[in-house]
Amino acid sequence: MSYCRTSSDNGKSDFYIFGSRGEGGKPTWEIMVAANRTDCEATKGWTMEQILEEMALALEENRTPAGVIPIDHPLAGQGFICYSPGEAADKAEEIAAQGFHLPRKAVERLRAEQAAMSNV
Repeated sequence: MSYCRTSSDNGKSDFYIFGSRGEGGKPTWEIMVAANRTDCEATKGWTMEQILEEMALALEENRTPAGVIPIDHPLAGQGFICYSPGEAADKAEEIAAQGFHLPRKAVERLRAEQAAMSNV
């Protein structure tokens, strides 16, 4: 189950948070912190074909594609595994406090899931 993706909040989210199964099939909640942000103005009016061509060319030339802004932070591009939705909410908020955009709904959904688990 996905709580948020980098496309959440109109593409402003710096997180991909999802439920998974860890070692031994135990549930985990994984947090992936974005390594880049998208500047939609840089490619405004481009077709999908033009965007894909730019990405392929940038890869070939070993450069950052137009419209992609690398995030200069030690946590950018990092992943974290949590063992409860509450722990994932706490970790995501801790990361967000360092300047990353976290959709509020993701935290609300994680906290609601933790509360439901606690009431069982």
